[in-house]
Amino acid sequence: ASGEVRGHGLTLQLLGQYLRLAEDGDILKRDTVRLADADREYQNDATRPYGHAFKAMEAYQKWFAGAGEHGQRQLAILKLLGLFDRPASRHCLDALRAKPVIAGLTEPFVGLTQRDWKLALSRLEEINLLAVQADGSVDCHPLLREYFGGQLRREQPAAWRIAHRRLYEHLCVITRDKPQPTLEDLQPLYQAVAHGCHAGFQQEACDKVYFARIRREEENYSAKKLGALGSDLGAIACFFETPWNRFSPLLSEDAQAWLLNEAAYHLRALGRLTEAI
Repeated sequence: ASGEVRGHGLTLQLLGQYLRLAEDGDILKRDTVRLADADREYQNDATRPYGHAFKAMEAYQKWFAGAGEHGQRQLAILKLLGLFDRPASRHCLDALRAKPVIAGLTEPFVGLTQRDWKLALSRLEEINLLAVQADGSVDCHPLLREYFGGQLRREQPAAWRIAHRRLYEHLCVITRDKPQPTLEDLQPLYQAVAHGCHAGFQQEACDKVYFARIRREEENYSAKKLGALGSDLGAIACFFETPWNRFSPLLSEDAQAWLLNEAAYHLRALGRLTEAI
């Protein structure tokens, strides 16, 4: 089995856990996951180097989808985690689960008690698909986030945008503007920029969050006072469809020109000279 997946650790973990749950741990039934299909499907696609892992995740997705109410709930949790590029904080997950329901995404959580929510998380944690941290945040492997986030974006684009908009608005509201914020204080705003761009609010996220609240307009607080060049560059990248040469068409020409200059400045300051040129 290891040879078939070229020793890819996450795939072997997913495969083993799936076979334990769905096939009574019979390794000889690993062909039910159809890993060979992943080879044919992804062998000529340089952008998808983890075909085996994605095929194992697809098997999980189908298994959860056919496992009744509890399976639907667990699948929805994995889709929620696909909205993030970092551990999902407890308050962000609570915001997503709150009313009104996000059609196609959060219906399995309607009327769900906190006890049942924790139980659903613990079941996923038992099979090593996620980890609940001490502060209540939930994390999973980046490939899991990529897979389930990609599924949600392709198959339910409206739910994808609405969920990101809710996260964007939530993070903007809960973050207080302090006289001398630390880099940690600004992290929710950096996160808000990413969610705002996924929701289609690129211009607003640029003007009202990155320029006004992170940079503090011409003060350039984040770079000059905190030296947060890497964090700034991460936010700037969100406004590009292809870094560093194609912007979102939802940005004004003035914003695009300014952001291009910002990108070049930060890339040069970080020593990434080829990209800066």
